[in-house]
Amino acid sequence: MASCADDSEEENILYDVLVHEEWPQESELLVKAIKERPRGSVVGRFASVAERSLWTFVRSVGYPLRSTTSCTLPNGLVQLVNNQINWQIAVSSDSRLIAILQDTCIEIRSHRDEYASIVGKCTVSVCKDPYPQWRKVTWNRDSTMIGFSDSSGNVQVFDVVGSLLCTIPKDETYMHTVPLDINVPIDLSCAIASLIFVEYKPNQQCLNLEQKELCRSRTKLLTYLDRLSTYEVILGGPSAAEEHFDHSFFRKFRSQNIVETAVEYSQDGDWRALDAIFTYHGRYTSLHRLAILGNFPETMSPFEYRDLLPEGGLLEDNTNVLNWEYPSRNKDWCEEDFCTSQINPHPEDYGAFLYEENPHLDKYRTTNPSDKLLTEWYKFRACEIEQFSRQVDNALELINLGIERNISDLNDLHTDLVTMETLVYECGTEPAITFEEFRELSDIEKLQMLMAKPTKDMYIKNVRQWLVPFLQRCDRKKQGSAQTLLRLYLVSMAKDDLTFPVMIFENSRPDKPDAIIRDVQQVFSIAIDCIYNCERDDQLNLAWTLFQSLPQKGYGLLCSGRLENIKLAGDLMDRGMDELDGAGSSRLMMLNEIKVPYDRSVELVLNAAMEYFNSSSNLTDPCMELAKACLHLIADVPATIRAELDLIEALQLLSNYDLLQLAMLLRVSGDDIDDRNGRVLVLIAMAALQAHDYRVAHDTCSDLMSQYYHPAWRVCKQLGECEEFKDLTARRCLLSYAVTYCDDDVIESLMNSRSLLETQMDINYSKFATVQPIEDTVKFLSHALLRTGKCEETRTSGELVQPATQVLLELAKDCVFEDMSLLLGYLLALPESLDAEHILEKLPRTAVCLQFAAYYYALQIYTALNPYQGSKVNDLYLQSPNEVIDVVISHVTSQATPDWSDSVTLLIPKLQLYVELLADFMQAEMLQNLGRGVDVARFTQDNEYKHETIVGLAMSEEVDAFEISVSLAKRYNLSIWEVYMTHLEYLFSDSGLTTKEIEKRCKDLDILPTLVENSSDFCQRCKTYIYTSIEGENHNRLLFYYTLIGQCDDSDITDIIKPDTHIKLLKKLKPSMPGLDYKSLFDVEKDPFEVIKPVLQGSNVHVIAKLANKIPDQLRGGFLVPSSMFCLYVNKLFWEGEQSAKKVPQSTADWLHRYEACGEYLQRLIPSDLILFFDGITFTEEAFVKLTVDCRVDIIKRALKYVKQQSGKKKQTTETEANYESVIQYLRQSQRHLDTFNSAFIKDLMNSQDVPKTYFPNLVYNTAILLDYIQSQPI
Repeated sequence: MASCADDSEEENILYDVLVHEEWPQESELLVKAIKERPRGSVVGRFASVAERSLWTFVRSVGYPLRSTTSCTLPNGLVQLVNNQINWQIAVSSDSRLIAILQDTCIEIRSHRDEYASIVGKCTVSVCKDPYPQWRKVTWNRDSTMIGFSDSSGNVQVFDVVGSLLCTIPKDETYMHTVPLDINVPIDLSCAIASLIFVEYKPNQQCLNLEQKELCRSRTKLLTYLDRLSTYEVILGGPSAAEEHFDHSFFRKFRSQNIVETAVEYSQDGDWRALDAIFTYHGRYTSLHRLAILGNFPETMSPFEYRDLLPEGGLLEDNTNVLNWEYPSRNKDWCEEDFCTSQINPHPEDYGAFLYEENPHLDKYRTTNPSDKLLTEWYKFRACEIEQFSRQVDNALELINLGIERNISDLNDLHTDLVTMETLVYECGTEPAITFEEFRELSDIEKLQMLMAKPTKDMYIKNVRQWLVPFLQRCDRKKQGSAQTLLRLYLVSMAKDDLTFPVMIFENSRPDKPDAIIRDVQQVFSIAIDCIYNCERDDQLNLAWTLFQSLPQKGYGLLCSGRLENIKLAGDLMDRGMDELDGAGSSRLMMLNEIKVPYDRSVELVLNAAMEYFNSSSNLTDPCMELAKACLHLIADVPATIRAELDLIEALQLLSNYDLLQLAMLLRVSGDDIDDRNGRVLVLIAMAALQAHDYRVAHDTCSDLMSQYYHPAWRVCKQLGECEEFKDLTARRCLLSYAVTYCDDDVIESLMNSRSLLETQMDINYSKFATVQPIEDTVKFLSHALLRTGKCEETRTSGELVQPATQVLLELAKDCVFEDMSLLLGYLLALPESLDAEHILEKLPRTAVCLQFAAYYYALQIYTALNPYQGSKVNDLYLQSPNEVIDVVISHVTSQATPDWSDSVTLLIPKLQLYVELLADFMQAEMLQNLGRGVDVARFTQDNEYKHETIVGLAMSEEVDAFEISVSLAKRYNLSIWEVYMTHLEYLFSDSGLTTKEIEKRCKDLDILPTLVENSSDFCQRCKTYIYTSIEGENHNRLLFYYTLIGQCDDSDITDIIKPDTHIKLLKKLKPSMPGLDYKSLFDVEKDPFEVIKPVLQGSNVHVIAKLANKIPDQLRGGFLVPSSMFCLYVNKLFWEGEQSAKKVPQSTADWLHRYEACGEYLQRLIPSDLILFFDGITFTEEAFVKLTVDCRVDIIKRALKYVKQQSGKKKQTTETEANYESVIQYLRQSQRHLDTFNSAFIKDLMNSQDVPKTYFPNLVYNTAILLDYIQSQPI
């Protein structure tokens, strides 16, 4: 058997010294004579299933079962010792750890769980150890390392988790192979030396100068390898790297300060290369990331390197920033702290040079910047870009990218940059100031800069495109500032020129659909300021144009009713055609006053005079004098003005013939025919009443009442109170009309008059009541009795009280379904408030009746607690019933221990009862209107059914149903959290809404803040009901799900992978692997490799490899590694080919070409995965069926060549389970195994024509497959 040790030509003096000093040579030699049957041999695997007739074949191809040797010890003893070696157990000095040496490994167990679980595992090589009984394992003094030695003299040192720290191999001359058929004496001094040395080696803490140099060299080599991998990524991958590799550049690149390299790539604008530096050298660059990003050329669009910009939190209430990720390889042992502290006690700060010339950048030197710090950096960098490049668009683009990445407090800077961009790129103005100086300007100065170069034909367009958006931005920053700025701008501009203000006001008229100034009051206010602040005397025409563009607001001062205002209005009008010449001499008038044109002045004066005339009641009315004052404003008295003056003068003549009133009536009526007819009829009725012609007077009043002519109440009052008019029914009707429309001060007298009249009617009618039906008689008598009693109480001011409870109840009963207002009046008149219950309890249970009952008791309680002493109607009865009920309920329920009378305390339960009944009725009515089959009766009685119904209503995408559910939950004191949670579960599972629609619904309903208050239940319910409803391929919904879970407390999230990690994974996997079943990837019962394989492609293998160390391997334990992803893909690539070329290979050459296509990925596989890959393409049933033996042998040979090349380039590492030497041994064994199939015996057996075809061919085939599988099974 070939030696498994590494090739080494250096002489190890330490062994020689230790052997000769500690263990003198003995004369006795022990010769090994046993040749054991190899583990995993053909015999061991084949015997259980092969037929008896195949044993001859097995013996012909297997090793001899035993051989004889000459030895000083008996053969049986040697065999017994070798075959029955017990496990060794080494206990640490503090008894906290034990190391168990087994056949192929060392298990390290801890006392924490009574040594039940394995905390570390070391793999030891068996093939190097011909005498395993000489193996030894031991702890060092402080229990931090384990030493292991074998009989060949090799010593290995491991840490407590099983990582190999170092190996001291024995010289090649002392490593003897086991002979097959001869006796070779074995020198045991090597084994004895290793036994002694393993005790010595782990206890040396000073691992000397030579060792330091070794660690330093190994660290340097690893650095070179890391830089080579990074350079390969920068060049575009293995294929591109072979073509574009630059030896001279790499010689510089591998030794250069990595931060300096990052800065150079940043300065060159090579963001892809910088991305590779950040990704694979994050431990050196993350501290200086912000400073490095500041080296991109300011003329370069930030959009190009947007992927490198830092991001803020995902949620609005989350101020933490998203951490940056830096996938990297695991630390080598020489990079551990105990090594680095020795070889480099004072590590270099690779980015110190960044802050020497720019000390202001020092505050950005951090690996975990706060949200506030990121805000400062974005602001600083944006201003820096604008300062050095004068390209505002690039600075604005950076701020936009920051806002997209949830960086807070960038809006003010964004506003100024947008304004600056408009100023530079749209206004065509190159400001003479810097952006920093621009930011110091006031808002009005910025506005004036925007509108500094107006042109008349483009002014309104510029106002809409530049000025209006600027004002809107300012108003968002400070409410109300837009109006102030616009006023300042227009008034300051109007001082020198009204041209542009006039254009703005003309485009602000209410009839304009896109008015610039939409507030009419603001239009008037600013327009007046503009006119009065204009200092030019040659723009009166523009001032008038501005005045005409304003909205019409009536006749202004002329109709104010004040003589001085009328005279002031005359000063602002052209009062005669000849007045223009004389008025122009006053410069003050020319500058500060605007004359209304003559024609318009005449029109205004006529309208005002007619208004005063129409409001005059007689010739001596003051309004008549005001009408004449208006008419006298027009100096030249045109015909229309003269006609009005003549009419007023003629009234004096008409008054002498008692025709004044009719003349005025006809004049003032004008075109209002109804008003004119009403006035005439009132005059006729008055004349008939004076003539005692009551029939004509009543008929005329009836016409007036039928026309609802309100001023007729006076004549109706006079006729209704006339005792000589004997028609009592007509008089009552006249008085009722008068009460309805009369002035407030005569209501009481009219009510007394009507009361006396009704008492007289009752007395008269009772004389003839016996001839009427009994029901009508009782009803009428009740009315008469009540009315008589109340009228008497009214006339005596309450001195005489008449008991009327039964009468009131009877009357109330009769008008229940006819007049609810009258019913309320009867009930309120009851002496005892609770007597109304006789009526209220019999009312039907409708919303109106229940509200009526609650309103009644609310009025009684309110008036009892707040007695009204006023003479007018209590304002209480003018309020809406709902408002009265709410106020009273709020008052009586807010008092802890009220000191109220019994009459009030007895009314409160009644009020509460009817309020509850009303609420129940309204809720039941809402449920019925939903049409969801709710049993209203059961809903009011069965609490469990009520709970299920309310929660069930939340299971709807209809907002109305959800709001009703919330309302019912509040009404019946059910959990609002439960309603919200049920609705959220429904939205995810059964609503059919898209993820964006669900997000919008959650935001609109604002249910999340309430849900996360109960973090534990929310997390559990989401996991139980929401997560299970989401398809694994629906990455958008999963992303939203983990965003929700991310709001929970960390203590409530029990999953190994936290939500923020899921969010990062989904964001990267969603675009590259859209078909990936993400849920199955984390299913404990699913193999992650089987989940990933269907969607694994060359375009996404690098992505999943970078993320592998964040994906747990639920079946095998631990996490995935990048190498395993490349191994999975390269296996798929070999058997299935690329997506673009899936032609099935037809020949050995085609399969070899397919193998060569996999070559670029092999260097990304660790040795153990190399074995898996080679095993998967040569020793599987698929390989047995599709590939010839010669093809598989050729693949093994090529693989062997590749591994030898790699072995020559790289040293063995402890981060893998096997080294390249083990891969080489595996491939050699595989080659020997495949050579077996080329034996004549196997070929004859497979092609035999003599065996029965019904059975033996299957046996041969199955046996051949089993034989083929032997190599691929673990030994």
